[in-house]
Amino acid sequence: MVPGLSIGSAQQLFSRKISQFPLLQQYLVPSLQSRLQTEHWFENRVVRYVLRDSSWVQDLENTFQESQFDSIDNSEEIFGIFQGTEQDYDEQLFDALAEVRLARWARCQGYREIEKLRRAQKSSTPDFRMKRDAKIVLAEAKHFRVRDYLVYFIADRLEGLGLMTGGLPRFGFLVDTGNDYNRQRDNLVSNRSLWIGKARAELTEDWLRRAERQLESDDGAEAPLLDGLFVVRRSATTGPGRVLPALMGMLDPKETVKLCLSKLQGDLTKKLGQKEFMGATGTNANQAIVFFSGIDEWEPEWDKLWSTLEGQQGQWAWDYVDQIKKDADTLIGMPFELIVGRYQKKGRRLGGEVQYGPMEYVSFPWKPRGP
Repeated sequence: MVPGLSIGSAQQLFSRKISQFPLLQQYLVPSLQSRLQTEHWFENRVVRYVLRDSSWVQDLENTFQESQFDSIDNSEEIFGIFQGTEQDYDEQLFDALAEVRLARWARCQGYREIEKLRRAQKSSTPDFRMKRDAKIVLAEAKHFRVRDYLVYFIADRLEGLGLMTGGLPRFGFLVDTGNDYNRQRDNLVSNRSLWIGKARAELTEDWLRRAERQLESDDGAEAPLLDGLFVVRRSATTGPGRVLPALMGMLDPKETVKLCLSKLQGDLTKKLGQKEFMGATGTNANQAIVFFSGIDEWEPEWDKLWSTLEGQQGQWAWDYVDQIKKDADTLIGMPFELIVGRYQKKGRRLGGEVQYGPMEYVSFPWKPRGP
């Protein structure tokens, strides 16, 4: 556990620790240093991982190395656009990291001559052009975000407060949705910036201290947030200083799968609907790839989707998948492949909890596999 940190001490510690990772130092540090100078610096997940010596940081350095990032034409376009003070910088950073993961996957799959396409001034372009087997391929990366951002933001802020103040030294927190959450969900999603401001105003160091005292004296107690839209509990599985979100049990299994497919459809058609995807200047492309990275945080729901598609009672889901594919084909007008990240299952613990292994990237199945 890192003791409480001022902005100044956090900046010094961050600079010392990140210097062990030369590629992260080169590409991420300029904007992250600016982020560290802002009032809410502790909300940034990458900063916290570095300060806490998380193994995730070394994994990310390895991703840069395996992508041969320095040899990608125009690679400076990926991170050079960031100032570190953008309102949605923490999200944009993970969008950019999805591009690095796409480049690494492409290297492993035998793609060569990987080029970052320069951004058009007035419209979107695909992220990369690359070649394999004499084919020119356009590729687009997407950080596949969680369904409800705010509960994850609250978890990030609470964990950051714990890091900054030296709080939560004896146990961790679990952030869950309250009884009124479903009724208010559309309002929370459509007015996200407003609710982020409200969460920041309420979730202060004083709130954290009160919640620690309350939950320490009664490990079954709940600390309500934002008029009960969220509740914080002690976590039985999370270590000291850590805060995890929970979005379990909100929907029945069929509705959960429908929600997953709806999100997949929306994000996929948004990417393929870019006017320049097919006609990017000088590409002469005849194939496309859309790469979804980052669904680990939504794994319980996606696990339900995979099990439904692999089961015997999911024809309705396959009908939905077939419609998504038809709509996508109409938009793109060329062969395309959807690559989706998923964590490999290792088995189950006592009590039925699924254990997951490393991330793998698989081609999304558009039709049921044969017997």
